[in-house]
Amino acid sequence: MKNSDSLIEIATRHQVYLERLKTQQARNFTLVLKDLEKAITEVLAPLSGRVDSLGKSQLNRVLKDLRTAQSAILLRNEAAFLTELRRIAGYEAEFEARALENVLKQNFAQKKIKIPAGEAAFSAAVKAPLSATGELLEPFIRKWSNNQVQGIDNAVRRAWSEGRTTQQLMQEIRGTKALKFKDGILRGTSRRQAEAVARTAVQHVASRARMSTWERNPDVVQRYKYIATLDGRTTVRCRSLDGQTFEVGRGPNPPIHINCRSTTVAVLEKEFEFLEEGQTRASKNGQVPANQTYYQWLKRQPRAFQNDVLGPTRGKLFREGGLSADRFAKMNLDRNFQPLTLDEMELKEPNAFARADV
Repeated sequence: MKNSDSLIEIATRHQVYLERLKTQQARNFTLVLKDLEKAITEVLAPLSGRVDSLGKSQLNRVLKDLRTAQSAILLRNEAAFLTELRRIAGYEAEFEARALENVLKQNFAQKKIKIPAGEAAFSAAVKAPLSATGELLEPFIRKWSNNQVQGIDNAVRRAWSEGRTTQQLMQEIRGTKALKFKDGILRGTSRRQAEAVARTAVQHVASRARMSTWERNPDVVQRYKYIATLDGRTTVRCRSLDGQTFEVGRGPNPPIHINCRSTTVAVLEKEFEFLEEGQTRASKNGQVPANQTYYQWLKRQPRAFQNDVLGPTRGKLFREGGLSADRFAKMNLDRNFQPLTLDEMELKEPNAFARADV
């Protein structure tokens, strides 16, 4: 952190580093697929010919052996990942405290920020449901493991009922070389889902750990601001929440969807607000004022980019409906921060639709 950094600059830059960490953790989390493939192969390799040559009791024995072999590997993987998440929670809680202290001391506002213990920060993340799904962290991770076992179970049962060979079954599980094995259960569907679980879990732990720091320092932070990424890949929910402020513990917290890249930043109490004046935030095409929201930024982008982000109908409404960026943001979501359809949006702003002729 540089001495001239603002909280929003620190938060947006830190999110870039967090995305790299998420990539690393996703890579580590998916290494388990190699062990699973080996274990599955060892169980299925002794079978010969057609899978349907197995009797019902033999089939059940194979399924049981597959579940046992996979479950042992998956449990070890979950434990290792949770250990990493515990470490991340402690780091994020301390990083947020140091960021607050760094900004405060720039103007001689000396303030010792209380840092929650790493285990307490992790416990807060474990107890808080993910905004993305409503699930608790550990069941969210375990569900992927359970789905993985069930997916292999289903593949074997299908092969048995459809009279397929063991070789065909293994090809479904592994995929084909021609498609770089991405069409298989393990290296295709399972890998994509595992990466999404890892990225989403890391974001949840990081966000909740930072919130734990704010909760320990209510004299400095009682509200926070939602910060989306200013580029063309940001979802409608994150675009529309960007720049909105909420009371700590009483608002949406990233990740609000799977693979969410948004972050949050502390809003300082009034006596410290002057420290954030004149600051900037990053966008895909350079620095912009820190208080510029996603839709304010989008207003300045080319028509083609606006249509690419919003779609042609919403793009026309955005440009020609006579709506402010703030109003457009609010008409995109319901009270539970869920996206609205165009018909639902029209009920809220019929005049805007008439002006835009959409």
